[in-house]
Amino acid sequence: DVRLAERLLGEAVERDIAAVLVDPVMSNAGVEAPTPHFLSTLRTLCDRHGVVLVFDEVIAGFRIARGGAAEKYGVLPDLSVLGKAMAGGFTQSAVVGRADLIDQVTSGVVHAGTFNSNPIALAAVAATMRVLADPTVYEQLERTSSEFEAVVGAVLGSSPDFGSFNRVGSLLQYVPAGGATGLHGTGGLWAVILEGMLRQGFLFMPSGKVFLSTAHTGADIEATAEALDGLLGTL
Repeated sequence: DVRLAERLLGEAVERDIAAVLVDPVMSNAGVEAPTPHFLSTLRTLCDRHGVVLVFDEVIAGFRIARGGAAEKYGVLPDLSVLGKAMAGGFTQSAVVGRADLIDQVTSGVVHAGTFNSNPIALAAVAATMRVLADPTVYEQLERTSSEFEAVVGAVLGSSPDFGSFNRVGSLLQYVPAGGATGLHGTGGLWAVILEGMLRQGFLFMPSGKVFLSTAHTGADIEATAEALDGLLGTL
């Protein structure tokens, strides 16, 4: 809501607004790509009113592009919060951004964490970054994600009651027909799909999110579509 952002940030001093924190692709609210100019308008407004712009990319980071939302949408935040995919499955997270903000941890700002400087986790991050440095990795990931959306999505599309997928990069979200997604589960038909697919050896998340990786193959996608088609055919 650009107009609301303009109004609120226009009152930044009165409201004592220090920062705007936004998930660029609404990872926990349906996986929605930002509308044109939304992020760039936020960037302009934050600059105008002296407010820090922070991207929450804990989920989307490294799944939509190696350089995250800044690379994909051409908008550079002051800070970005990363995690999950950055260590290829190991536990690690990071805050990155402007040096004048990050360097405050050396002058009184406490940044404590269980896995700070953990050598195993950092080795996992380094290994993951080396793999992701190859631009063909994201080309492959986009092909795989697009194929999943098309093939498995076509099974859902066989009935107006089965719902659909939203997708940004390798991040997908099941959206129920005529309904909204939920952070901890969509319920309804997805709960049936979740149980039925698990019985066939396919593990999905209750939230309806689907995270694809370079390990997934076309054969995996075809097998998923076949199992889902058989399951939905029994309903």
